[in-house]
Amino acid sequence: MPGFFINDKNGFCYVTDNHHNDGRFALWCAAPDGMQAMLVDSDPDRYFVPPYVGPSGWIGVRLDRDTPWRDILGILESAYVKKAPAKVLAVYRAGETPPTRSRSSRSRRRPSAT
Repeated sequence: MPGFFINDKNGFCYVTDNHHNDGRFALWCAAPDGMQAMLVDSDPDRYFVPPYVGPSGWIGVRLDRDTPWRDILGILESAYVKKAPAKVLAVYRAGETPPTRSRSSRSRRRPSAT
């Protein structure tokens, strides 16, 4: 289940494909308070409460339906904003590209030989 993280720590979105045979190709995204209920109530064919993370307010978005891409973009952006640390969020809101690190470029500390 691929996931998307901020600073390798804060997961804000996961992609699922038939998770535990639920028949859905979907995103599970962190969501601001109230968004989950609003979306699920407005269109339960496209939006659902995902297992495990649903009780924390996350939203499931079906990608195997005609969900408009602008709606998916808005949900992903809301998920990012919900989970981003203050420093990253400040850079994002300023319109700059937040700094990123690849796992291979992180400095690695070697244990001392003593």
